[in-house]
Order: sequence, then structure tokens, then C-alpha cells
Amino acid sequence: MPERKSFKAKNKRYIAVAACLLISVLIFSLASAVSAASNPTFGNVAGGDSIDVRDVRLVMRKALELEDLTFRQRELADVNNDGIIDVTDVTMVMRKALGLIDSFPVEEAVDEDAYIVVSLYHDQVDGFNWPADSELTIKAGTLEEKIVTEYDGSFRFRDDDLEIKPGQTVVVSIGGIRKVHIIRDINITKIDPENDLIRGTIEAGSRVEVRVFEPGIVEFSNYPARFPISSNISKWSADFSKAIGDEKHYQSAYDIGIGDIGEVRFVDLTNDVTIVFWECQETSFTVVPEENRMYGSGWTPVSKITVTIGEDVYTTTSAPVDGFFWIEDVTVVAGDLVKVTDGVTTSEHVVTGLTIESLSIADKKVVGSAAPGSIVDVYLYEPFDGYGPPIEHEFETVTVDGDGNWLYEFTEEIAEDMFVEAFQFDDNNNSTLIRKVFGDITED
Repeated sequence: MPERKSFKAKNKRYIAVAACLLISVLIFSLASAVSAASNPTFGNVAGGDSIDVRDVRLVMRKALELEDLTFRQRELADVNNDGIIDVTDVTMVMRKALGLIDSFPVEEAVDEDAYIVVSLYHDQVDGFNWPADSELTIKAGTLEEKIVTEYDGSFRFRDDDLEIKPGQTVVVSIGGIRKVHIIRDINITKIDPENDLIRGTIEAGSRVEVRVFEPGIVEFSNYPARFPISSNISKWSADFSKAIGDEKHYQSAYDIGIGDIGEVRFVDLTNDVTIVFWECQETSFTVVPEENRMYGSGWTPVSKITVTIGEDVYTTTSAPVDGFFWIEDVTVVAGDLVKVTDGVTTSEHVVTGLTIESLSIADKKVVGSAAPGSIVDVYLYEPFDGYGPPIEHEFETVTVDGDGNWLYEFTEEIAEDMFVEAFQFDDNNNSTLIRKVFGDITED
């Protein structure tokens, strides 16, 4: 059996080839420089006024895994449009610097109507304007799958093993069409309804589209947008407090309020997209004492969450988009004062004595206890068969009687896998939650 070439041997071969290419460019680059546009252009990895030896050197070092490039530099270096930076890209950048070629293969993708949208934090890839009812190949992360487009040329790719991360490359191809997108690291760090500001981070020098709209609307184009460019420290800010013009709908001001939603997009040079969704929420948290866990939402994204329960302190980090957090293995009982802070906002909740004592499938009834005269919000859910949240069947608000007892009789037939969630909210919108499954606790 022939001996397999080691990675080191392959590296030596690449280095020898690249060294020859580099020498050629050193000789001819000054006489054969290609002008670069004011916006980034493919092959212009170093960001200079022309494609020259500096660009070849960077692409070569990346191909040899000797240097890391920024996301934008990786996009500019992949002139072969295959999602991989290798000796082929080095050769093409050198030939362009020498004036031996007029364009790169990747430039053909700029004019394609087909494009992909990668939903960061939702592990989802969508496509639009692809050939209808056709099989295409998608590579995302470690997965490679074949899927069929819909009648309108769209597709949606989700998989339990798909984990979208910034820096990954997504490649979608069919026939002569191939689109490559490097997932950008978009973070939302502040949703400020008081000042109508959305703030975040992305790679320095990147332009993002920030949009805001009311929930449930169908026509998004009538709502305002801002197009900030991130600073040299990667920060961007979108100010909706005042209009930026009066000629276009997107230039208008917008009063951001609780419940409003929106999105932040990064569009690359071939019109493919990384997208992040956001929602303006009130800060709140929920304590689940019988399961020793708690969670919250609406907190400052990507911030340190500190939870104090008596002398016990727990910490975690909130999610990048909605400020959601989740903490397990907390020690908490009825009567405990729970305090949560993200360094900007602080909120408290006293855990109530809410209980669910019994469930009856035959009588379609839930019975529990709580402080006399207090309010209990009761939900009936069915587990979702597949990916998604549980299905809500019923909701009712009940008042605890003078003896500290409450009950509710559901109108629907009950299955064993259905479950009840009972909440008690305080004036800060924080809550105590008790959750029981009919099959686990029943009188029948």
C-alpha cells in the first residue's frame, strides 16, 4: 500500500509552489498593479490601492494556515468561490496582480439572483430565487445535505445536528450556480426604548442593516431602517429617535416600545446574508422552585447575570439577542427573596407558596394551593411533536379561595402527555412557576 503523504509534506509542496508565485509577483507586481475600487474588491485582501504582492502574501499564508484573516479578508481571498482558501486562490490573485486575468470566478456570483440567508442563533439557512423544484447541495458547518427547492425557488434547511456559528462557511450549489457565505458575528448589546437606540457589535468596518417593525405586520418595507458602519472597535449604533431624511420610508423616525421586533442584517459582496432577530422586552425572570431552576428574558444581551438568593450567588451570561438566561441547580424555596441584576437593571421577586396538588384526567381538573386571595394563571399545553414550542390549549386566571385552595376544570379532553403550568406574577412581572404532567401526578 503506498504511503500516505503527511500534512507536513503537503505543506512543503504548497510552500514551494507559493514561493515561486511570490517571486513572480515581486518581479512584476509594480508594473502590473490593478486598481482597487473604494469599496472592498475580491482579491484586495490587504486593503491597499491595488492588488499586489501584499495580497498574494496574505492569501498564501492563509492557504498554508500560517495566518488568520478577518471574516471580510476571507471573503475577499476566496476568489475561486469554493469556500476554501488554497493554492488555487493564491494563483488567481497573483495572475490578477500581473494583469493576466480580468476577473475572478467569484465575481460571477455577484450577478446571481439566488441568495442565502443564515439565521444566527436560530440554526437555520434559507434560500431564495433558486431554480424551482430542483435538488441542490448545501454545506453548513460539518453537515452536507441535498434538499429540493420549493415551487417558488425557496428552501429552508434545519437539522438537529446543525449548529450555526460565526466564522463558519455555508456553501449552496446547483448546476452552474454556487453561493458561498461566511457567517458574520453579529451581536446586539443594547435595546434602548427610552432613547430609541439599537446597539451592537460586528467586525470593524462592516455595514449592517438595522430594521424595526411592529409584531404581526405583513409589509416590512414601510418601516424604518438604519445602515450604520461599525467603528474600529467593532461597535455600531442605530438611532431611530429622529428622521434622517424625508424622501424614503426608511429614513423616518420610530418610537421603539415594548413588544416591537426587528432584525439586523449583514449583506456580503455576493448578496448573501447573516441575520439576527431582536425583540424589545421588559426585563423579567421566573423561578421554578420544585425543579431548582430559573430563567429570564429582556436583560442586556451578552451581559453577566448575577442571581442572589440569601447568601447564595449564581452567575451566567445572557443570550446575544433577547437577553435570555437560564440557571439550573439553584437552591430556592417558598419565601426566598431572589434578586437578579445585569449591572444595568436590578429586579426582585419573593418566591410564592404556589403548589399543584393533583391532576385528574377523567375530571379534566387541576387542584392546587397558594396564598388566600392571590391570583394564579393556569395554562394547559400539549408537547410539540418535533421542533418548536409546546402547543397551548387553554388559559385561565383563577383566584385562590379563603382557605388557600384553587382549582380549574378544563374544557378539552386530556391526554397523559399534556401538562399544566401555573404562574403567580408580582408587580415587576417576575413569577413563580409550578409545572406538572398529567401522566406523572393524577387522582385517576
